[in-house]
Amino acid sequence: MNTSQKLHRGTFGLGCFLFLGSIILARVFSYPHFYTWFAVGSWLILDWIDYHKNGKSILGYFYNHKHRIAFFFFFFVATITAFVIDYVYGVRLSNMWEWPAYSNIHFVRMYTIMNVAYILGMYELFRVIRTYLKPYISDQHKILFALKIKTRIALNITGIILGIICVLVPLFVWYTGWASQMKYLMLLPFIGMWLISDNITSLLKGKSIISEIVRGNMLEITSLITTVFLATIVTEFINLYAHEWIYRYMPFENLLILGIPTAVFIGWIPLVIGVISLLNMVKHIDYLQHNKN
Repeated sequence: MNTSQKLHRGTFGLGCFLFLGSIILARVFSYPHFYTWFAVGSWLILDWIDYHKNGKSILGYFYNHKHRIAFFFFFFVATITAFVIDYVYGVRLSNMWEWPAYSNIHFVRMYTIMNVAYILGMYELFRVIRTYLKPYISDQHKILFALKIKTRIALNITGIILGIICVLVPLFVWYTGWASQMKYLMLLPFIGMWLISDNITSLLKGKSIISEIVRGNMLEITSLITTVFLATIVTEFINLYAHEWIYRYMPFENLLILGIPTAVFIGWIPLVIGVISLLNMVKHIDYLQHNKN
């Protein structure tokens, strides 16, 4: 058994322990700090499945010493992004949701461990679903077209600018005294995260999710839809028992699904796709760094 096999076997056992333990804590004890361990555990399990099916995983990728700098870059970008969108916008400025049992130390844990594990878990969930759907759904482009280099670059730069605007709009609305309207605009920062990271990847000649969707890659589209659906339903359903986070001022708050505002399920769409795009961007930049020649 080589080092990689030992690593994944060990982390799979740890992942099962954390995953099952977190569910018990949430379901039986209503423990309002279950999600960090749920995120880590589910990521490690999915990571093992990816390694078992494809011979590679994001854990193995970052474990390789060649990609250590890429991990720290990912950690920095992911932490700053989550802190701004979740805490500054969501908790402090708009009061759309809260973490009632959290003290400062819990927020530190959240943005240094939970957030990173969540993103890695969403990435691996997408890869695993894509792997299992691949034998049944075509990954060929149904719409074929080629853009001139200048046109593609212009579209990518426009997408990045639009993404930045999306991220800044809620801050501008709050600054102008319309904080009560922020709940209708908090979808924009998640869309902005997606637009920025995806268009940077495309600008650097990488494969972007937007491009795959526009070109009609049904495997990509179906995998994304399935990932969003499973991640949303499982996560929000378990939290109904633990109430680690609570939604306060959501748009259209009288429209509920399982007691959860419908807007939450809509918000999960750009959130999940955005974090997958962010990790794709980091990996592509890392690829270019190691293939400069």
